[in-house]
Amino acid sequence: MKATDLMYFGDMDGFICKWEDATKEELEQDGFWLSRKPDQTAIDAIRIIHEKAHFKILSAAISEKAKKEKREWLKLWAPFIKDDEIIFTKNGVPKTNSFIVKSPYHVLIDDYSNQLNSFHGISIKYMNGKNGNHGTFTGPRVYYTDTGYKVAQQIMEYAEKECSKIKHTA
Repeated sequence: MKATDLMYFGDMDGFICKWEDATKEELEQDGFWLSRKPDQTAIDAIRIIHEKAHFKILSAAISEKAKKEKREWLKLWAPFIKDDEIIFTKNGVPKTNSFIVKSPYHVLIDDYSNQLNSFHGISIKYMNGKNGNHGTFTGPRVYYTDTGYKVAQQIMEYAEKECSKIKHTA
């Protein structure tokens, strides 16, 4: 299987949206999710992947208001992502639980080690300058300091490499 045949899932907070620590009260304020700054490297990377392969957003949402604002944010900063390419999970629930059928050919790009470590598929960590300080994820990483093109290329190359290992061991 080629990298272009895989299904890619990208997180929002800490990946395509820059994350800033906030209190529960701040998270619930009107406009909080809509006001997140974009990470242009990540947006460029997902645009490239989206053009070449199957790509969806897979993001946790703490409320209906958060879902609404995140959808609005995507329309503003990543308009190439269509509504049917957005999946919201409950906050604190492993993203892998979002799938009826779990596939080793699913690829998750996320900044949060707990989500990556529990994912049943290929996991790639996005290093955003604020994460990766505890060594809890030992898999591949891509870096916000690279270009979007390089990040997309690294993600797809790593996914294809891991996919070939699955194929040989199955």
